[in-house]
Amino acid sequence: MVLLEWLANPLNDMYADAVTTVVLEVQSNPKAQKAMETQSAILDMEVFQNRLGVMLQDMFGLDCVDFSDGKNISLTVDGKTVHICLETRLVCYEDDSLREMVELSVQRLYDALNPVI
Repeated sequence: MVLLEWLANPLNDMYADAVTTVVLEVQSNPKAQKAMETQSAILDMEVFQNRLGVMLQDMFGLDCVDFSDGKNISLTVDGKTVHICLETRLVCYEDDSLREMVELSVQRLYDALNPVI
């Protein structure tokens, strides 16, 4: 089920038409449906780690991100270090404002990359 809402103007109408066309094509094309069913629901953690690193470097600077191992990323901002566990997406640090900002960013990236089945 798809609910599509937009503010009406020529540009947004064009995007809405394109999205509607794709949804109808997937609905009516058995090959597209089969491809959707065979996609893995598990997000590739290496892809997630790379994209998270790029996002955090864009947000806080190139020198702030440290890939300590394959399961954790450390982020240092103004002398404060935040640790991010890639498997659980938990962000550990006492400073609530920085922790919440990073936690929300990590979760939004994960949701954007993780396919909905």
